[in-house]
Amino acid sequence: MTAYVFGAGASYHAGYPLACDLGDSLIAWLKRNPSPVNDLYGANLRELDKIYGGLNAFEQVLTELEDCPSGSRAAAIPDIDRRYMIRNLNLMIPEFFRALRERPAPLYEELAHRYIQQDDEVITFNYDVACERELRLAGAWEINDGYGFSLGIPSIRRSPSRVLKLHGSANWLEVPFRGQTGFSQSPPNALGDRPVILPGEFDFFGYPGCRDPLGPVGNRAGAVPAIVMPTSKKRFFSATSSGRELEMFWTSLWESAELALRSAEHIVIIGYGMSAVDERARALLLCSPNRSARVEIFCGGSTDRIAREFLANGFQHVSGVSGQRFEDFLARRAATAT
Repeated sequence: MTAYVFGAGASYHAGYPLACDLGDSLIAWLKRNPSPVNDLYGANLRELDKIYGGLNAFEQVLTELEDCPSGSRAAAIPDIDRRYMIRNLNLMIPEFFRALRERPAPLYEELAHRYIQQDDEVITFNYDVACERELRLAGAWEINDGYGFSLGIPSIRRSPSRVLKLHGSANWLEVPFRGQTGFSQSPPNALGDRPVILPGEFDFFGYPGCRDPLGPVGNRAGAVPAIVMPTSKKRFFSATSSGRELEMFWTSLWESAELALRSAEHIVIIGYGMSAVDERARALLLCSPNRSARVEIFCGGSTDRIAREFLANGFQHVSGVSGQRFEDFLARRAATAT
């Protein structure tokens, strides 16, 4: 079994930004696409852009918004405004990714049609749906259990492969009480056991008429995207008045990724820089797999550094050529196949 590990660099060819460019790309998108919704929720983002003089250090900006360290620019922002900024950024990031999802993704398409095998696993830190869209078109992925959790739709077959999205997905939603209102108190587990997927997302993937059994029955009041915000201190839970929710969901998802890496004979890392601040992801990749697994790295300028880290952690079969990327992996596979 092969486990593919994708970072933002893997989706760059499909028009999605690298992690370091996300903030500035959001601002540029808002300027190009004015609308009542973008103007309403994007106002905080534009204000943040002015305060920081640009958002090229987006991860640091978001971290300061959440932690509000003394002396930071975020500390000068009134608390209520800061909270609105965090909430609205959480809403706008998936909207931005949704706006890009009709673009072609030829490298994912080639991977899906030529190289993905049954029971292969994709572990991704990306929010976009470009990979699973191409896998679905190739007949290599199904939505019912293809995200590593079951939607409970018996009419959809078992997914031949899985896409484990460890930072969430632009098409996952947290809907308190399934959108119903009128509760006099907040019972535990208001967000349920997993994110939900809206009807339009089934249509997008080619399941007309299919619906998530746990999808909203009300007006989606208070619904927010189920993503882990790109801060240096990533939080794998949702803070509610009843305490931490969906923490078991995220734990289960990461445990599935750990098991996949332990079972893999071949691990391919594409476009993921393994930043020092991503401690949980680094531990997953460097500690979980069998040390005898073959590890191939295609992460551009970070390839050599990442290869050295795997070798230092006892991996026996590590390869990677500095500067090589997704297209180089596909070219190597094509050359091997011939």
